[in-house]
Amino acid sequence: MSSIPLPLPSSVTSLVQRRAVAALVFSVAMLGTNIPTPLYGLYHEQFGLSPLMVTVTFAVFAAGVAASLTAFGHLSDEVGRRPVLIGGVVVSGLAATAFLLADGQALLILGRLLSGLSAGLFVGAGTATVVDLSPPEHRAQAATIAVVANFGGLTAGAIGSGLVAQYLGDPLRLPYWIDLALVALALLGLCVVPETVTRRRRARVRMRPTVPSEVRGIFVRLSLAGGSGFAATGLLAATASLFISQELHHDNLALFGLPAGLTFASVAVGQVLVRRLPERLAIPGGSVGMLVAIALIALSLASRTLAPLLVGSAVLGFAAGLSIGAGLPAITRLSPEARRAETASTFFLVLYLMLALPVVGVGALTQVVGLRSAGLAFSAAIATLLAACLVEQLRHQGE
Repeated sequence: MSSIPLPLPSSVTSLVQRRAVAALVFSVAMLGTNIPTPLYGLYHEQFGLSPLMVTVTFAVFAAGVAASLTAFGHLSDEVGRRPVLIGGVVVSGLAATAFLLADGQALLILGRLLSGLSAGLFVGAGTATVVDLSPPEHRAQAATIAVVANFGGLTAGAIGSGLVAQYLGDPLRLPYWIDLALVALALLGLCVVPETVTRRRRARVRMRPTVPSEVRGIFVRLSLAGGSGFAATGLLAATASLFISQELHHDNLALFGLPAGLTFASVAVGQVLVRRLPERLAIPGGSVGMLVAIALIALSLASRTLAPLLVGSAVLGFAAGLSIGAGLPAITRLSPEARRAETASTFFLVLYLMLALPVVGVGALTQVVGLRSAGLAFSAAIATLLAACLVEQLRHQGE
């Protein structure tokens, strides 16, 4: 005889519903940051941007995230979650407006900078809100929901923008009008999300994140490994549309956002599944997987074929998800309790800096040797760094 499930108490049901709204708002904010990804090829053509300028425009986003994480990553702990979330959504709307008005690189850069600031506000505050709105016994599940909201939004932005641009027309305007409509709905949704911080403190701006001496060794090894995955992801997001259009001669905009979309979707899968793997397997396994992914991406560049690029994108995301999903808990677990949030913020700061710097390097090198050769050179450099990280991980595994 099957049992009849008992209804949840109304207070718990209401909490779960508000958590769902908070997760959707989180997704909307992250979706907006990835709308330009399949459109870089169009910006290159319509505004006459060089490959260097395209990659600089992308890198500005990572710089905005890094600055926002550094200065404001702790802000929602002090002034409350809702003010930071509202601010993040408003900044996301301003970013979409800048793209709508863009007639050259200046507004594109402004839009990317604002997108980065919005993402930096949401990475901490959005995750904390989803966790805060969960019963204590469901906090682990809430962390998974936050990961899915974050990377699900990034995936939807890259793939959805390409689909809208390809099949609904007005490719450099319509995706942002849709984003603005979603931003308005997100602001309305925040009306039902309660404040979860009960003790407010005076806001402080911090510009010098540090790492406790007790974890510096493992921090360097694991942040460089995860950062290598972010560096490869940045190369895909900034240059895949140029490679697919110029080297593979495809003109379907829906295809341009697919590599980045596959990567971000797979990051979410990797971070969810990593909880089922022992740390001693997940950390080196992530590095090995990223090496395989970079080899596939290099094969795509060398052979001018699409399939290895798409497979490599999915493998890259999954492996990076394992690396980051196992690496961050390992670092924070060993950090002093009073400095865990600071250590986590510094970890993500390293990731986003490594997302930005190689992208600009590829753009500069492309001016000299072309996109394929530049991509191959940086793929080799990232693979070398990953191999060194893997050796160090294996050497210190027993510690």
